[in-house]
Amino acid sequence: MITAVGRLTSQKGFDDLIRAYPIIRRVVPESKLLIVGDGHMRIELESIAERERVRDNTIFAGFVNDADLVGALRASDVVVVPSRFEPFGIIALEAMAAGAPLVVSRVGGLAEIVDDSVDGLKVEPNNPSAIAEATVRILSDRELATRLAAKGGEKAKMYSWENVAKKTLGTYQKAARDVRYE
Repeated sequence: MITAVGRLTSQKGFDDLIRAYPIIRRVVPESKLLIVGDGHMRIELESIAERERVRDNTIFAGFVNDADLVGALRASDVVVVPSRFEPFGIIALEAMAAGAPLVVSRVGGLAEIVDDSVDGLKVEPNNPSAIAEATVRILSDRELATRLAAKGGEKAKMYSWENVAKKTLGTYQKAARDVRYE
């Protein structure tokens, strides 16, 4: 199961993932593509899947609640975040926390969160061939997938609300200590 999550908009790059999917299916013919989310591009993306002859193996789940999203991420063999622009990339952290290996575009927050070949694989944006190659690599190498997922799970803990709150408080405390009144 290859999973992608987000608003169905151009910036999310789901069209690149759908264009990569026929390449993936040549190597991993039993694969399924699950796209979770909704948006104005849904009809266009379904049309691309039809043209690429992968519509029968692509599930457009629409919006799902949080519990179902976590379940989908946990059931995924790989989560792909093919964004063209991504200021933060919370879905990458959610996938890491769920124990799923990742393929992400080398953009914005995704590029900062994921260490290439350590806790995920990075690809250049707008590149279906690179998306396909990285996805197949994870699907074909269980040892790699397991290692990336484990390291990703460790990293996700660093971004827990408790850790974020502690770091924020520490920053405020340091700022208060460093204040100089003149």
